[in-house]
Amino acid sequence: MKNNQLIIGIILAVVLFIAGFFFVSKKPSTTGNESITNNIFSSGKTAKAAYQTALIEAKKRKNDSYLVDINAHVDSKGESENWYAEFYSPSSKEQFRIIMKNGRVTQVQTKKTLKTNPVGDNWIDNGQIMGAALKECGQVTENKYFISLNKINKLRWGVNCKVGENKTLYVDIDATTGKFIKTRKAGIGW
Repeated sequence: MKNNQLIIGIILAVVLFIAGFFFVSKKPSTTGNESITNNIFSSGKTAKAAYQTALIEAKKRKNDSYLVDINAHVDSKGESENWYAEFYSPSSKEQFRIIMKNGRVTQVQTKKTLKTNPVGDNWIDNGQIMGAALKECGQVTENKYFISLNKINKLRWGVNCKVGENKTLYVDIDATTGKFIKTRKAGIGW
């Protein structure tokens, strides 16, 4: 009986050791054999800085890839430690998301929904558009904003402002001029 308990104890210890080694040595996940860069945002915590880091990773994956969306939850200055940049590759007809946390690329995910309109490089950084967006938001209940840069009909920054319980104001700002485009309301009790 003691021998059986000893054998079971040894097997359990080995299994726990292997499981512990697996979790400690696990690298950030990717969806292929691409590498994750150790680059940190080059400067600041805005979309342009995050974009520069994500672009390096995107070009490693598919050289013809281009930005179709970049988004984050930001403070009133437009800054965030965590960004999501979405790229599209025409040659592979693949869209993928590069996730950056605390200034580092942590994960690359293949996306099923396809956005193919290129954002390009000629856009105003979100830190510069926050003033115009906040003016349109008015009185807010949260000092965190979800922002997204994309091109549907026009290159625009979308800024979501919480203005009450179950009330969100969507503010669109032209991403090349920084000028206000329009607001839309969502929620209950407007």
